[in-house]
Order: sequence, then C-alpha cells, then structure tokens
Amino acid sequence: MTPESGFPEAFVRRLDTILPPGILRGTVAAMAGPQAVGFRVNSLKATVDKVLAGLPVDAEPLPWLPGAFVVPAGHRQPLLDSDAFATGAIWIQNPSSMIPPVVLAPEAGESVLDLAAAPGSKTLQIACAMGPGADIAAVEVARPRFYRLKRNLRAQGAAWVKTFHRDGVTVPRYRADHFDRVLIDAPCSTEAQMRPDDPASFAHWSEKKVRTMAGKQRRLLEAAVRCARPGGVIVYSTCSFAPEENEMVVQHVLECFGDEVAIEPIALDIPGRLPGLPGWKDAEFDGSLSRAMRVLPDGVYEAFFVCRLRKR
Repeated sequence: MTPESGFPEAFVRRLDTILPPGILRGTVAAMAGPQAVGFRVNSLKATVDKVLAGLPVDAEPLPWLPGAFVVPAGHRQPLLDSDAFATGAIWIQNPSSMIPPVVLAPEAGESVLDLAAAPGSKTLQIACAMGPGADIAAVEVARPRFYRLKRNLRAQGAAWVKTFHRDGVTVPRYRADHFDRVLIDAPCSTEAQMRPDDPASFAHWSEKKVRTMAGKQRRLLEAAVRCARPGGVIVYSTCSFAPEENEMVVQHVLECFGDEVAIEPIALDIPGRLPGLPGWKDAEFDGSLSRAMRVLPDGVYEAFFVCRLRKR
C-alpha cells in the first residue's frame, strides 16, 4: 500500500493513468474521507412529506431525482434508528447508485428486466418509478443474494416483482427480444467501495480480478442486448474505475452487434461527471463512448460508470 493513501500501490498507480491529470490526490482523499448518506423515499409505502416530517435529521434533496435526499455522514445511525427505516418507508442508497434507474427511465406499461438485481436497490427504485403491479423481472444467480433480493422486495412492498434464481447470461434463451428496458448493474471489482480504513474492502482486489470480472460483464451485457426488443433501452453500469470493466465492455458489445446497438447521451447534471474514456493503453474506443458517464467520488457520490444503449 502507498503510505500516503492507504490503498494498494497497484490500484493507485492504475487510477493515476485513468483519471485526468491533477485530480488523483483529491479523488483518493474523497474515497478516504467521510461519506454522506443518501436515501430514497419508498413511494410504495409512504409520501415524501410524511417521511420528512418524521425524520430525526434534516435532509438535502437531490435536484435530479424527486424523493431522494442526502444527509451528512454522522447522521447515518439516526436514519437507521428511525421509524421510516424500520417500516421500509426509506431505502438507504448512495446517490451514484440511483443514477442507472434514472437513466433507464422506465415508463408505466413497459416490460423491464433487472439482470443482476440483488440486493434490490435498483429493482425497488424501478418499482417506485413504475408503480404497483408493473411488469418487472429481477434475476440473480447467487442463491444467498437471490433470497435477500426476495426479502427486500417483500419488505419494501414490491412482492409482485417476478424474481428468478438464474444466471443472467442464460435469460435470452427464454426472453430474447422481449423487454422494453434492461438494466445490467454488473457485478464488478467494487473499486468505488474501497476504503483505506477498511483493509477488507480491498483484500481481494487485483488486476487479475478486474480482468476476470470483465469477462463476466461482457457476457452479461451481450445477454442484456439480446433480451431487449428492437427499439429497447439497455443501461450498463458498474461501481468500478477500471476501463476493462467499463468502456472496454461496451466497446466489445459495439463490435459484436455492430449497427444493432448505439450509445445514447445521458442528460443528467451530476457533480464530478466525466465522459467515457477515448481509449485505454493500446486500445482506442468508438467515439460514441464519450456519451457514457463516469462519476468521480466527492464525499457524496461514489465512483460510478453508466452507459445507455439503444437496440435498433
């Protein structure tokens, strides 16, 4: 580990080549510092006014998502101790994690697939956006995570969501060209959640793990494209800085599907937002990858990558 950061030296060295010049120190400091706490009001169970009136802390709204708020780092425990949390009226979630469902923009009457759904944060956000009884399918391959997903959906008032204990890669066998919108918030190396005061958060990180995750992510994004109907929207996201898990995965799908998919712009004003990288090492990416979004950590937002594609 580098003494000045507490993070693995190989991670910091890579990060310096991924980020624009001059911002490494601030990015590492933001990852190491206090983290604000985001939450969403669960509109399946409560109204915003009722929740805010009963909270023990003041909350600042997120301007781009109605019903979403942020409180300072020291207020996490009061939120966890609140009646709103105990009854499922709020769901604690980092603001960056709320971005992919907003970019997906599901509408009432559509059919939506969450292809790697556990623990259910984004599935629940989609359910709130679409309303009770919406046509939502949530897939999870890991058995413990699958049952956690089901428990969370039930506790939050979204038990109607159809859940499937299945490898997302296999879903096109059953529902090819079917869904109006598909979300794949892919399993990743979780670099955004690494903290220097928690060695367990990066104990399993390595460049080999990054490459291994990238292989799984390519297969999942291929499956997501195949599950979407012509004209449908696919949103791909990770909480990783690694180009191998982000731009290179999307580039792979662009090359596989050719004119069948295209990257669309993301119209969200997010602090610390950067475009997708133009290339990585010896690889040059399609110019449309500049439409993807990288979010830098700043003490409120965690690092995230989001890309919106349209199937033609």
